Amino acid sequence: MTMRLNGGVGNLRVTIPSGVAARIRVNKGIGSIRVDETRFPKSGNVYQSAEFASAPNKIDIEVDGGVGSVEIR
Repeated sequence: MTMRLNGGVGNLRVTIPSGVAARIRVNKGIGSIRVDETRFPKSGNVYQSAEFASAPNKIDIEVDGGVGSVEIR
């Protein structure tokens, strides 16, 4: 599954269910972006589950930050 998030002005919180791996690509605006790095370690602009490549259930997320805040956990 693929998801695209546009931060805009408000606050956005995304909860990824346990058992689902994720790759999160970030294009930061002037707002804040917080990602649970214990679950999705960061490398460059990408946060990714360790088992992403082999996971049967996974999501690919593209985040375009705005003025507000985005939280992914």
